[in-house]
Amino acid sequence: MRDASKISILHITHIRNLPLIIKDEFLWSDKMQLTKKHCNQGIGLPHVKQRRLNELKVTCHIGTMVGDYVPFYFHVLSPMLYYIYKRGDELGYKGGQEDVVYLVATMSNAIEWAEKNNKKWAFTNGNAGAYLCDFYNNIKDLDKVNWEAVKQRYWTDCKDAKQSEFLLYEQFPWNIFEFIGVYDEIHKKQVEQIIAKSTHKPTIKVEKNWYY
Repeated sequence: MRDASKISILHITHIRNLPLIIKDEFLWSDKMQLTKKHCNQGIGLPHVKQRRLNELKVTCHIGTMVGDYVPFYFHVLSPMLYYIYKRGDELGYKGGQEDVVYLVATMSNAIEWAEKNNKKWAFTNGNAGAYLCDFYNNIKDLDKVNWEAVKQRYWTDCKDAKQSEFLLYEQFPWNIFEFIGVYDEIHKKQVEQIIAKSTHKPTIKVEKNWYY
């Protein structure tokens, strides 16, 4: 069985969203953002977000939808980031990948926080924004994830498995993020300025190989 303490989970977001995340002390699910009427800088595909909110059920937690959860990938270079990099036609956001940052935590820490705070969590063996994946809420099922596919840089033949996700219900605490990966030194300095007054300061590092 895989060790959740050695599994990183990664959320990509626009750098403009960091001040509000820090102020709230939480990263919110899409459903919670709508409830709070937060006007964050979205970078996702609008039709997929709607599908996650209204159509796709998290089958291991009856009565909840994918959009009720904060989503994370298990590795870098996701197909979604590639679409952002290519400024795909269906994106509302056309700013490219440079302003996108990675917020990184450890899966075991996320699960520990969730269970202490009575929050549901799950993971998938494929893209939770599609109709093909299975949902799990027991770490004994981590081997159901295709970890070789997850780690692939060139994922044409394993696109769905590459996009396996970790999901945490409603909110994810800022203070368990351990690391922020950024595109270049310019963005590193910007993030340093943004988090300067935060009591929690994740390590910030340029990770150019995390980008296309």
